[in-house]
Amino acid sequence: DRSVAEYFEAALEASPRVDPQKLANWLSVDLFSLLNEVGLGIEDSRVTPSALSELVLMVESGEINATSAKAVLAKIFHHGGSPAAVVERDGLGMLADRSELEALVDQVLASHPQQVAEFLQGKEVLSKWLFGQAMRAAAGRADPGLLQEILHQKLAQMTSEV
Repeated sequence: DRSVAEYFEAALEASPRVDPQKLANWLSVDLFSLLNEVGLGIEDSRVTPSALSELVLMVESGEINATSAKAVLAKIFHHGGSPAAVVERDGLGMLADRSELEALVDQVLASHPQQVAEFLQGKEVLSKWLFGQAMRAAAGRADPGLLQEILHQKLAQMTSEV
């Protein structure tokens, strides 16, 4: 379809740093899904080519995760606007501040003393459960790699103290 090709080219032009494969994925899967739900063509979308490429760049840079990006895309699709403005307004940015995540992990560990005690007694699978609790506490916005690293360090420190 010519209009889809033109949209894709415009999105690439708007942000030459964007990965064309990832852009194509977001266009053909996520945006098309929203368009098909309401029976619109690409030319009628409120999501401009530059907005879509900006959104993909935000995911690529780790500024937001894919889950948040899908929520941002839906909001832009229905109401228009820029991804950065929606992320800022709705607080959807990735939590990557080490001290903030350390405090969150401390809170999760303090809130689940029974599971921590079982972990310290050798039930290591509970580290995954605790990670899930920390992600839930961060509303899915925590940088998963950093969160895992902090949780691992704190559990290792607790284990060495036992």
